[in-house]
Amino acid sequence: MPTYKTHRVLRDLESKCEVLPNNGGSHQKFRNPKTGQTTTVPAHFGTDLTERFVKKIYRQLGLELDY
Repeated sequence: MPTYKTHRVLRDLESKCEVLPNNGGSHQKFRNPKTGQTTTVPAHFGTDLTERFVKKIYRQLGLELDY
């Protein structure tokens, strides 16, 4: 199963969504300004995210996975 680098996914989401403030920790919250949908994404930079998980993140935000 293909995997995605965490920093690449986070960078792409930062360009498409608003980053919501958090209280520290190892997760980042994103909000799609067009749809108002939000989700939390793990920011564990030493690990990769599975394709299935990345698709779920994008679906929750109402975005298309385009890379």
